[in-house]
Amino acid sequence: MGSLSKNEIDHQFDSQNDRISDAANVWLDQDPGNDDAVALYMCLFSKQIDVVGYTITGGNTDFNWCLKNAKNLLAEWGFKDLPLYRGAEVPLSTWEFNAGEDQGFHGDQGLANSIQEHFRKNQLETKEEVGKTLVDMYHGIMALQQKVTYVITGPATTFALLIKIFPEVIEKIERVVIMGSSLEIGNITEHAEFNAFCDPEALEIVANSQVEKVIYGLEPLDYVSYGQDFIEKVRNHGAKQSWMVAEMLNQMLVSYKSLGFEDSPVVCYDAAVIPSLVKRNYAKIHPVNMKVLKDGEKRGKTVYEFVKKSRTNMYTAKWCDVEKWYEMMFECLDNELDS
Repeated sequence: MGSLSKNEIDHQFDSQNDRISDAANVWLDQDPGNDDAVALYMCLFSKQIDVVGYTITGGNTDFNWCLKNAKNLLAEWGFKDLPLYRGAEVPLSTWEFNAGEDQGFHGDQGLANSIQEHFRKNQLETKEEVGKTLVDMYHGIMALQQKVTYVITGPATTFALLIKIFPEVIEKIERVVIMGSSLEIGNITEHAEFNAFCDPEALEIVANSQVEKVIYGLEPLDYVSYGQDFIEKVRNHGAKQSWMVAEMLNQMLVSYKSLGFEDSPVVCYDAAVIPSLVKRNYAKIHPVNMKVLKDGEKRGKTVYEFVKKSRTNMYTAKWCDVEKWYEMMFECLDNELDS
């Protein structure tokens, strides 16, 4: 697409601003995961976000570990009563990502080693899921008094199944915000971003649904990078959980370096989506049509067409404001300190 006029750029901000409010009702769908966990922290400690439901989908590590991580984090942070639901444990079709490969990036079963050691030493009282089936989740969403923004930071498997089996659930969804895909280059393969690679069939189902979708791929989120100085500022903040957030951020930085990406920006991709829910002028978004490749070496590759009006009610981000992410992170830490 050619260069944009100032009016077109301003309209992109308007498009994102039209999709935020001072008080966002959010249903989270995650596969924790350090980056999911930082996103969870920001949602729980933002005064502008009300998390009304939380679904766990398998992805970053084994499903049972994703679920255990979520329960421990909720208990540690004082939110163990948040309604928690079991989502899909495996993708819609087989994928080639062997058990244990995630340990090279996420540390110990999805979280930094120091955090898992903390949980082993401090056996927390956690609560069972309020919903163990997709039917339970459907009833949980349908019982809500207000529509929600459904935020997916893992594979799209659970939501794809939900809207296929219970299409009327869309009546309760204001929009879907997705961390996944890439505009050009992947991260789990040269072609595909991790979440899209895990379950391209599910992403295709969600992409082709008529519910409004805003998808954040790798490239716009790459603007939201951080380094060691930011990690230490978080660690020294003074909030009780600042050490844990810092350890999650540090695990990703260490993993980037260990994989040979010394000069690449370090990004907490899932957490970098969260300001888009409530912060004006955070992202530039544009209507798109998207095709998901599902087979062969390009499995999970997403092909975007930038258009004036999307056939499937989809937008994608092209840029995000790192300074607003920094600001929101410290707002959340301040809120925790004051709570």
